[in-house]
Amino acid sequence: EIRAGELTAQIVLTFPFPAEHLTLNRSNGVHWRTRKLLHDMWFNAVLVHAVKSRIRDLPPSNVQVHYTGIMVTDPENMALVTKWILDSLATGPKPPYGAGFWPDDNDTWVTVLPNTVERHRWPIQKRTVTITVTERE
Repeated sequence: EIRAGELTAQIVLTFPFPAEHLTLNRSNGVHWRTRKLLHDMWFNAVLVHAVKSRIRDLPPSNVQVHYTGIMVTDPENMALVTKWILDSLATGPKPPYGAGFWPDDNDTWVTVLPNTVERHRWPIQKRTVTITVTERE
């Protein structure tokens, strides 16, 4: 188990997309129940992988999210899913509580680096998300 002050290398979590990704462009036209369902599926999938890593109480960190196998050409269009991922990694002040990497996902604890996107190639490749956490200097 990694505790505060012990982050000496990067932490990498990689897993398949748990659900459809919701881009900022599409999010305005989606019914609230669909949006909540997608949020919960992403939140819970990230939570499972994060809890399995047995990591808690990290120092202030940089986080970068890399998406593979999608058609999005603008990495910032994935900001909504990235927010859901960060919500799941941080404990947060109210339920649902996250994995406890940090007490909160505010800028005191987390610096979000720009998302990166690797578009899918033919034949269609598996969609994955990779979360990389490094200690902030």
